[in-house]
Amino acid sequence: MNSPASKKQADEQGILFFRILKKKLNGIPTRKMISIVRTVLEKTRGSFSFQQLNDTLNCAPSFIQWLVGYNQREKELQIKHLDELVELLMMEDERLGTRLFKSEIETLRIVILILKQIQTLCEKIGVRILPHTIERELQGALISDTSYELTY
Repeated sequence: MNSPASKKQADEQGILFFRILKKKLNGIPTRKMISIVRTVLEKTRGSFSFQQLNDTLNCAPSFIQWLVGYNQREKELQIKHLDELVELLMMEDERLGTRLFKSEIETLRIVILILKQIQTLCEKIGVRILPHTIERELQGALISDTSYELTY
């Protein structure tokens, strides 16, 4: 995955990722969507060791590398379940006053959409970025592929 052609293909998949996500989260401003994706990825990275994260990021599209960017400023929690991730996101959103999320249910829907899109992208390029427990929960998540009317 280190050749320029494969990196270009991965980056093209990244652009497609954001287009699809933008369509599914219609009504959400692009900057807010990027902030949400970054926040979700930052919280899931604590589930990997430093070496696992580096190995994954070396193969990932540039946008994932940029969004996740390993930063050891704060102690990261190991997230094993979607409900833990949602709870952490809601608490941080409230603490920082960023207002990325409006309710727990909306947060769960957004997280599922983002993680499913990331999972699809990563499968295409042969990279595993989500913990197994979250992957299993995503498989069981009953969420339609239709857009959600989120008001922002």
